[in-house]
Amino acid sequence: MAIDHDLIDSCYFFIGTEKEDVSVCGEIKNNPNKNKCYNEIAIKKDNEVICNNVKGDAQTRNLCILKIAINKQDITLCQKIELDNKSIDPYSQRNECYAKIASVKKDPQICENIVLISNNRFNEGVKDDCYRNVATEKQDPTVCNKVESEGTKNYCYMDVGLAKQDVVICDSIKNSDMRLACYADIKIDDSYCDKISNYRDLCYVNVAIKKQDVKICNKIQLEDYKVGCILNIKDASIVGVQ
Repeated sequence: MAIDHDLIDSCYFFIGTEKEDVSVCGEIKNNPNKNKCYNEIAIKKDNEVICNNVKGDAQTRNLCILKIAINKQDITLCQKIELDNKSIDPYSQRNECYAKIASVKKDPQICENIVLISNNRFNEGVKDDCYRNVATEKQDPTVCNKVESEGTKNYCYMDVGLAKQDVVICDSIKNSDMRLACYADIKIDDSYCDKISNYRDLCYVNVAIKKQDVKICNKIQLEDYKVGCILNIKDASIVGVQ
């Protein structure tokens, strides 16, 4: 009778992960499954050292360290994530590690660890996004001052303004349409939407749904948005009746 190595590997995988015993993972012949076994145990035990058992697959090893770093909120582990020099953005996973921990800890200083690459459009906004997320989590508009891109900075102020429901923060938005949309959303007043040049319909949708006012939906020009707005309000009223 032929030996079913896949079945044997599955058995070792099940026992290894259930008992959280890395020595059992070592018995697995198939390397990807062996790495997966190490990876699962490392994450279960919150032990990044076990991630080093993953061989021939830097991506899996990095993800292993990344998850544990975030769980532990330990930025020193981010530095242990290997750079992927074959990638368009070699710092992608390491930067993700810093950004996620910064957001969880609400600490903008951690964003400073993010490495930017000149003339790399896949990497250029990473640090700004980190500050924006921290500002929103912390509900602190002063963190938005660290954002370099004016577009992201405007979104940052809007995010914080909406999170705090504070129209004063909207005043910091330089883009007039976004500033008006911010006022409209917080004050729940569609008269601000009337003055918007771009994305006016989206502003009406937000205010109409908040006010549960179908009349505002009728101001919407795009038919799909208008129908969606009306249906959303009708659905909400039906749920309310039930």
